[in-house]
Amino acid sequence: MKVSLNLIRKYIDLPKNITDEQIAYDMTLRTVEVDEVENVGAKFHDIVVGKILEIKKHPNADKLKICIVDIGENEPVQIVCGGSNLYENEYVIVSKPGAEVVWHGEGEPVKVSKAKMRGEISCGMICAASEVYLSEFFPNEGETEIVDLKGFDCKVGDNIADLFEMNDTVLEIDNKSLSNRPDLWGHYGIARELSAIYDVPLKKLDEYKIDKVPEYNVEIKDTTKCNRYVAVEIDGIYEKESPIWMQALLSKTGQRPINAIVDITNYVMVAVGQPLHAFDKTHVSRRKNNS
Repeated sequence: MKVSLNLIRKYIDLPKNITDEQIAYDMTLRTVEVDEVENVGAKFHDIVVGKILEIKKHPNADKLKICIVDIGENEPVQIVCGGSNLYENEYVIVSKPGAEVVWHGEGEPVKVSKAKMRGEISCGMICAASEVYLSEFFPNEGETEIVDLKGFDCKVGDNIADLFEMNDTVLEIDNKSLSNRPDLWGHYGIARELSAIYDVPLKKLDEYKIDKVPEYNVEIKDTTKCNRYVAVEIDGIYEKESPIWMQALLSKTGQRPINAIVDITNYVMVAVGQPLHAFDKTHVSRRKNNS
């Protein structure tokens, strides 16, 4: 199980000046075994938002372009890029020299450095999602497409970890150590445990009141395996992307973002440990008893 400390902090105020490693140690000592402490944002160092000011033809390579890019520093930088969807005034992801990227999304991370590409200086790299650990946010990205940040609320020089809410620490917990503790199968349960460890208040979950919705008739055929299953029918919703903060939370906790309808069910499961499923009613048979 992967636990986001950012989400935990929505439920409790952890003691000031306590380190993430100390939290992991205290949990291991008192409740469940923490296998790993991952600083998710660390891998995004020197990866920022850039704006393409000018695009010129590369004199020695037909498939490469020379881009003049503003990355929030004193002067724009020159970057050679072969992306297929480049245009002037586009906001893009730029890995500066010193950043570590996964070249074409394959293999181990490599360090970006200032280099010559077919005789032209390139001071960094304009990146595709797979090269900067963001594939799950852009599942339909083509091989030669760089990330177009059109529509994102960002400015040049912004760190990508901030933009995609990746400045977080994730604790990986050994599932065997909590298999007999279903109260810990969600972040709210872990927060409750930490509130006891550190003697801090546990915040109440937000309440949402909605108009009564009709229950959908479900027959449970084996009550020894499932003694309760409740379904409701909701109209007037449509498929769209979930907000970045939700996609980020799901990605950090081992879930793949799909769309807003699926993501909200997984978010509830991650948050409070209650599994939910969403079904398209056009694919569910209407019988006297539906199972």
